Amino acid sequence: MRSIFVLCFSILAAVLILQNVVSKSDNLKEAKNAFNSGDYATCFANLESIDRSEEEEELYQKSFIIMSVQRKWDACNNFAAMGNRLEALNSLLEGVAEYRSWEETALEYGVHAQITVIYQDILEALQGYGLSQSDVDEILAYESKVTYTKRLDSIVNGTPFVIEDM
Repeated sequence: MRSIFVLCFSILAAVLILQNVVSKSDNLKEAKNAFNSGDYATCFANLESIDRSEEEEELYQKSFIIMSVQRKWDACNNFAAMGNRLEALNSLLEGVAEYRSWEETALEYGVHAQITVIYQDILEALQGYGLSQSDVDEILAYESKVTYTKRLDSIVNGTPFVIEDM
């Protein structure tokens, strides 16, 4: 009786281990395919909740970097579709900041080209608001959230902007 229990337990353990190995292998394969086809969200999702090897960690980081910038561009488009120009503009500016924060790391991971494509879309959209690169730099340098918001509001509504002394 005891030997049957040990045999059954051993078979169950082998099946579970094999299932885990096959599942992880499938996740990695799907993640690689998704990354190569530009579906960074699927790549990220397949690697997020597993213990990652060095190769998997690199793929995970690459997809995370790209998604960080892409997320801001997507947010802009969603807000614009809802008619919320203020939040759309804010998302664009956040996208510039996000790009800048990841630019060096993206170079290291070899995904600079991917985030630069998104960044160029963001810059083009900002030009639609009449903003130059120096305007963007100035706005992102505001320390006061109130000043930042008032400036964005003035851009969206076409009203004069005056920095108030606090």
